[in-house]
Amino acid sequence: MKDYKFYSKISIAYLAVFISLSFIVVNILLKSHVISVLDKSLIDLKSKNITTKRIYAKIHTIDKSFDEELIIQNLIEDSQKEISFISVINWAGNFVCHPEIFKVGEKPSSKNDFENEKIDGDKLYHKFFSMLSSLETTEDSSPIIALETINDSDLIIANHLNLEEINFEVKNKRFFYIGIFSVFGLILWLFVLWVCRFLSNYFNKQVDQKVEELVANSKSIQDLNFSLEKYQERLNQITTEPYNEEVNDEVGEAAAKERILTYVRNELVPITISSIAYIYVENKITYIVTKEGKKSTTPDSLDKIFSLLNDKVYFKVNRQFIVGIAAIEKITKFENSKLKLAVTPASSLDIVIGKNKVSQFKQWLDL
Repeated sequence: MKDYKFYSKISIAYLAVFISLSFIVVNILLKSHVISVLDKSLIDLKSKNITTKRIYAKIHTIDKSFDEELIIQNLIEDSQKEISFISVINWAGNFVCHPEIFKVGEKPSSKNDFENEKIDGDKLYHKFFSMLSSLETTEDSSPIIALETINDSDLIIANHLNLEEINFEVKNKRFFYIGIFSVFGLILWLFVLWVCRFLSNYFNKQVDQKVEELVANSKSIQDLNFSLEKYQERLNQITTEPYNEEVNDEVGEAAAKERILTYVRNELVPITISSIAYIYVENKITYIVTKEGKKSTTPDSLDKIFSLLNDKVYFKVNRQFIVGIAAIEKITKFENSKLKLAVTPASSLDIVIGKNKVSQFKQWLDL
């Protein structure tokens, strides 16, 4: 159910973005296509103008008895279905030649809006089409866009655009682009879903692995704390029972010294080794903290003090700390497979067992 909701949200977001981008891109492509069609139409009209002028001049030169208008009419007849076509009007403003012969003698339904202007595809696009490449409403579906005179005559060539034909081509192109983008969008959508599924599975596996590691570490920490409590109980039993060989085997050999001389300010204070909770070094000074929370200093190094202690009861965590088993309150997981010890009395410094010493610490706890 969660996957269904996830993929639904991805699909909705994808569709919103893709449709928006497709709408923009399709209109840009359509605009470019329409301008290209209009530019080609202008080139075609220019070619037709030149051809018509040459034919008129040739006929007029060979024999003036020929009816030039009839020849031009036959030349352009039924060309109104093309994207661009020409007609011929006289100085009175009436058609004398037109692809639709029934219009001969009529006046054009529209004037030339580009008189004395240089026209191109972009200018025609903004005149007849909207920003979405849709045809604007016009009075004439084949307006005149340019006029050219024929030399040595009173005739004028009118250049027409067949806007309906252009609009029909634009609609076909729009459907073509929509079809292409639909197919592409479907393929891309499936690819996006596949990528999301792949990444989802990958990260789910990573999360599962992390959870398994946390569970394993949690179990390991529980075992360590259980072993710690058990070991502390055994030591308490050993310290309360009368001396015998079994106790001696459990505790190990007695330390060479039972007391250590320490300093509290300028006063010498002897403390019993069994009362030590932990020892640490800070700023090159060795501090001894007792189970009662009293702190004193000693000029001896950490290694020298450790040699006086019972290694069954005290563990050298690192070059900075020696901790007694009775002082350890809790063991927790720390970064990069390390362990962190909480002690009583509380330490102002973190007591961290490096990952290289974790196995040795476990052995010390008989785990």
